[in-house]
Amino acid sequence: MSDIKFCENNFEFDIDSLIEKIEDELEDVKVDVESCLDQCGLCSEGPFAIVNGEVVKAETVEELFEIIKDRVGE
Repeated sequence: MSDIKFCENNFEFDIDSLIEKIEDELEDVKVDVESCLDQCGLCSEGPFAIVNGEVVKAETVEELFEIIKDRVGE
């Protein structure tokens, strides 16, 4: 099972719709939203997540979804 974490302070980048898409389209994933992931610089720049302990970021939530999809498929 893949573990995906999001920061609640990053939701200004439409992370809530990304979480819905992940839960609808990807199997065997656990999604958590935490109050802070100690990535304040990334959090203010754009959408990001921590996937299986590794920080991943993108310009858009669509790009982030594709990166996450690739990571959980490994």
